[in-house]
Amino acid sequence: MFNTHGLRPETTEMIGRYPMFQRLPDNLITTDNAKTIKGKGKGYITYILYMSPSNSADPNVNLCSFAKAAGCLDSCLYTAGRGQMESVHASRVRRTLTFIQYQPYFMRTLEKNIRSAIKSAARKGLTPVFRLNGTSDVDWQKIKHPDTGLSILEMFPTQQFYDYTKSPFTQDTSNYHVTFSYSHRPQFKKVVEKSIKLHPQRNIAVVMRQPLASFGGRRTINGDATDLRFLDERGVVVALKAKGQAKHDRTGFVV
Repeated sequence: MFNTHGLRPETTEMIGRYPMFQRLPDNLITTDNAKTIKGKGKGYITYILYMSPSNSADPNVNLCSFAKAAGCLDSCLYTAGRGQMESVHASRVRRTLTFIQYQPYFMRTLEKNIRSAIKSAARKGLTPVFRLNGTSDVDWQKIKHPDTGLSILEMFPTQQFYDYTKSPFTQDTSNYHVTFSYSHRPQFKKVVEKSIKLHPQRNIAVVMRQPLASFGGRRTINGDATDLRFLDERGVVVALKAKGQAKHDRTGFVV
């Protein structure tokens, strides 16, 4: 099913141990997230796609191109909450390998899942919103559907998508809200400067050990109240509490 050539030994071992790897996934998005559940109080339901960050699934394919400079892999949210469970990690590896090795199938399945989510949300009286980079940093505007030649964002122009990104080059669109994800490491300073130059009013998410009233000359807001970043006012710092392994980060990623 999956080509294991070039994969890390532990990934190959995982593929052999979990029966789920004998077939491709038929569901790629989930609402199972403690933080996004808070959005229901505002009438929204968030569907998130979780994959394996950076090159943790396949050392030859990097889904987070700025992870090394930012030093965020060890502190990534895939180590927080349910992401600490090996079975959950295996599911994310499976989705990632499907994205890499069976991308046409992946995109058709993602389209199907989004259409189903829209109908499900309507039955619940909620507005669906979509976050495709739960634990990755893919530029989804560049990934095209095999049948339409359009990005998934273009295929659903009336649906709200949003993400965090460490790339200064990811663009906002009419239905895609982007929050820049900060790292305090000196190696990432030029990336931060580039992002601010290209997007001066783009909000900046900062993982903090202790909350600060302001940062970098900007007022902070509580980013843990909900995950609905597209509702945030512009030009602020979104303060996020360190979670998972980020609590112990000493690389400079966490402020």
